[in-house]
Amino acid sequence: NFHHKKANIFICHRILQHHLIFEVRTMNFPSSVIALIVAIGINVAEGCPFASSAGSSKYLPKDHPFVPKFHRRAAEEGEESLWGTNGRLVGSPSLKNGAFDAPSMLTPIAEDGSTIADVVAAMSTSGENGDMCLIRFQQLPPPEEGNFSFDQNATDRLALKVYGDMMVERFNQLSGSDVNEGGIILAVTTIGYGGVESMCKAGIEPERFCDDRLLKTSVRWPQAITGYKLTNKTVDAIKAAIGTWRTTDDGHLPSMLWSFNGGQPDIGGSQVGYWGNAGGLFSKIVRCDDIPEKFMYYQYPNNTATGDFIDPETNQTLSEMVYQWWTDYGGYNDKGEQVFGESPSDSLPEECAACVDAIPCFDDTGCSLLDFESQTWNAPYNDCTPAFACLPCFPECKAPATEAPATPTMAPAT
Repeated sequence: NFHHKKANIFICHRILQHHLIFEVRTMNFPSSVIALIVAIGINVAEGCPFASSAGSSKYLPKDHPFVPKFHRRAAEEGEESLWGTNGRLVGSPSLKNGAFDAPSMLTPIAEDGSTIADVVAAMSTSGENGDMCLIRFQQLPPPEEGNFSFDQNATDRLALKVYGDMMVERFNQLSGSDVNEGGIILAVTTIGYGGVESMCKAGIEPERFCDDRLLKTSVRWPQAITGYKLTNKTVDAIKAAIGTWRTTDDGHLPSMLWSFNGGQPDIGGSQVGYWGNAGGLFSKIVRCDDIPEKFMYYQYPNNTATGDFIDPETNQTLSEMVYQWWTDYGGYNDKGEQVFGESPSDSLPEECAACVDAIPCFDDTGCSLLDFESQTWNAPYNDCTPAFACLPCFPECKAPATEAPATPTMAPAT
């Protein structure tokens, strides 16, 4: 079990005003300094998605402070509310069948410094399921302050397309059976049907973005979709490749700076700040042998990858093909057990919809840190205390036999 020891600062703060925004975003660092920050171990590549959607906190980074999400921006009158009752943005990837939110491949999540990459590699070595792979959907929505609209700024909308095409082409060069020990197996991007609709309405490449094959897909928000074959042979090569990818101008760094310096276009940032926050890094551990052969080291025409690519054989977008397979597949937990069924946040009864943000407070770790008598949580879950009223929604969280539990009246966590 990946328990948290204490709530010291990891990366993210300013939670009440903006979801998981980096302080580095406001410091006007040049690319060389950002690269140094990344190189010494601060994970700034993935927008700190660790608490961006409800679900298990098992795979939070070691020492990451618990982050309750009781402070979301409320939709204004006349606006569509885009926060679903499952605690995720409407149109996000499904977390059914063993999917989970997890940190980056380089972020420690255990006392011994192991990362999610190490966990999966160990499963390949010790389990009976053969080599294991990790397939991930990194969600990067527009800024929440504009109610996640792709139309907030025309310059940013175009940059989203440009960076999506650029990054998938670059990351695809890291994928191949003869590159990085064959560890990086998949590189796909989509701007989501929400982004496609916005491009089409704006008249941007209409022959591309007004195509029903792009408009009628399952996921609303931009996604960076990647796959990794994780074994003792590949894990170090994958980590090294990702470390270089994040810290070089010909890798991921330009689009990272565009996001981190958001609102400061004079230093390479987006016009409007906070692109890519409130997203998530939705992951699933799968048997490598179960992945459709077509997806393994996918062969783009002329080895040139583009976003929202339409596979010529199936006449579907590659991102949709991968998503349909991924969401139906039963992922594995770290015990080597295949998991099917709805995610905890999708299985709460309707009367508990207001308690969806409290789900991490009542997982195995959270429940073990709950003092039923005082109705408070011990650190690092002490920010969960307002969620005690939601206890009736989580009947599996019970007081030890020696304690006489309080009986709260269920009410929304505030």
